[in-house]
Amino acid sequence: VYGSLMALLTVMKGLPLAYDKDMQEDKEPVFEAADTLLLCVRAMTGMIEGAVFDRERLDWLNGQWIRRLPDAELVERAGTLPQAGVLQVPLLHPNVQDHTRLSDLLEEAILWQVPRVDKHLWMLDTIITLAPLLGLLGTIIGMFNAFPVLSSPGAAPTKETGGVGEALIATASGLSIAIIGLVCFNGLNNRVRRILHQLQTVKFMLIT
Repeated sequence: VYGSLMALLTVMKGLPLAYDKDMQEDKEPVFEAADTLLLCVRAMTGMIEGAVFDRERLDWLNGQWIRRLPDAELVERAGTLPQAGVLQVPLLHPNVQDHTRLSDLLEEAILWQVPRVDKHLWMLDTIITLAPLLGLLGTIIGMFNAFPVLSSPGAAPTKETGGVGEALIATASGLSIAIIGLVCFNGLNNRVRRILHQLQTVKFMLIT
């Protein structure tokens, strides 16, 4: 069916916009897709009619799927890790039988763990933002110190370049701090994403 669809789209896309004749090339893939669909419907009808369901097993699974609780020892070994806050949700709510309700409780536990995981990243982000600005401020101050020397007649060259050197050092310092901080921030941010992915994985393991 998918191959017939692609063949039909390829034929129709290749036609010029001014083509107004009777189409014949589209009939074959349409009829083939219809025949395939009818065969699939007939096959599925026979499979469903002859299917036998173990109702006792289904009833047992309906009441026991939620009983696959994590071991309390595992939660204790997790300690203060973010995963522990998610693992202990089924232990704190052992009577919850609704699949959606348990998923909401696990999602709420994950949301509670997010501020713990990235609570100090804002400080590093602030340093990365302020470092170039402070370097620019130091550059301006250094240039201001260089202007009086430049206006003084007969000033020594070393005095003239002193303020310029101070401005360049301030700029280089601010950029260096920002670059190092940005590398650290991206590394920590990537670690936060991995932890959140692990929390989502734990959630799906508990509800499936």
